[in-house]
Amino acid sequence: MAVVGLVVGGAWLYSDSRHQIFGFRPAAGIEPESTKAFTQALHRRDPAGMRAQVTSNCVADQNSSLCFAKSDDQHFATAMANDTIEVTFLGRYEERSGTVAVYDVAINNKTTGNKQDVVLILRLDKSGKIDHALVS
Repeated sequence: MAVVGLVVGGAWLYSDSRHQIFGFRPAAGIEPESTKAFTQALHRRDPAGMRAQVTSNCVADQNSSLCFAKSDDQHFATAMANDTIEVTFLGRYEERSGTVAVYDVAINNKTTGNKQDVVLILRLDKSGKIDHALVS
């Protein structure tokens, strides 16, 4: 019995310290409303709908993969014209600077048959709007 307690206790400590080291903790599995609306707009290829969910800082952030201004809408439409997109919510995490939502995005090019699977990370500021979007 003591061995079982030691194993369970060690696993709990490892799990707890791992989250402290990496700086985030899993939160309730509820998808944030702004990220849900953002990914639904992405699925529809609606950059105006995506932009409605982000802060002005995100639009101005050159490092954010999917935060862009109206002037980029045509480029976005052209780039995504032959693709189908499937977005799956993976989880929500609380970190030092706010909430992070993580998605799996499968992009299939109908013309070439190429398939790409990427991770979409959306960070929310204190207002609940997306202030950074990163595709890896």
